[in-house]
Amino acid sequence: MSDAHTHSHTHAGLPAAHAHPHAHDGEPTGDDHWVHLEHLHFRYPDGTEALRGIDMHIARGEKVALLGPNGAGKSTLLKTLAGIITPDEGLAEVRGTIATLLQLSAGFEDELDAVENILLVGELLGIPAPRMRKKVPAILDFADIGNFADAELRTYSSGMRARLGFSVATSVDPDVLLLDEVLSTSDESFKKKSSARIKEMARQAQAIVYVTHDLESAQELCTRAIELRDGRIVADGPSEQVISAYARRMRNAK
Repeated sequence: MSDAHTHSHTHAGLPAAHAHPHAHDGEPTGDDHWVHLEHLHFRYPDGTEALRGIDMHIARGEKVALLGPNGAGKSTLLKTLAGIITPDEGLAEVRGTIATLLQLSAGFEDELDAVENILLVGELLGIPAPRMRKKVPAILDFADIGNFADAELRTYSSGMRARLGFSVATSVDPDVLLLDEVLSTSDESFKKKSSARIKEMARQAQAIVYVTHDLESAQELCTRAIELRDGRIVADGPSEQVISAYARRMRNAK
């Protein structure tokens, strides 16, 4: 199991204030679904209907890519799964420990150095300090921030903050992994490292939901793809089939 608490919803590796209201204890039973959504609706305060009657089930071992143009509802759906936002209507169940990579430096304190921030994240995750301290050398090595490990975070570049945030967030071992365009946020050399790390997490996780515009990485990482349009699911099936049809439609639309 993960170092994080069971059902702990994490935002960039950090737990949300409350567990998901529909989360279940332990592993899935019966239908073996790790993610279960029924008739999900969500509207923003300005009246924009971001999700319109979403029905989705993700079973053990499924790696699912969420595709669609900007404004299709992909990130809103991911935040609903993470427990960051609450749907206006419908049922949302997510089982097991959850890690989300949405904002890679969320939760950091500018006046603390790298090690202090790592331990802070560990505390928020509920990881005992001695166990988190053991993770520090590997986290710093992966982040590749050099001599800045002892410097306050306010002196870091945005890239260094993102690398440290990614390294901390991926130091846990979740059952359900939620990703939002993580692979497109860093320089090329770190992108290769982060891609390999995510693939390793993907092999260990019970379920993955990956929001991306990078169709190549989606096809490489995922076995199933779902296309959203205007807050609705318009395609759901094997990743190669759905991604190919989506790519053709995007090319024809240009």
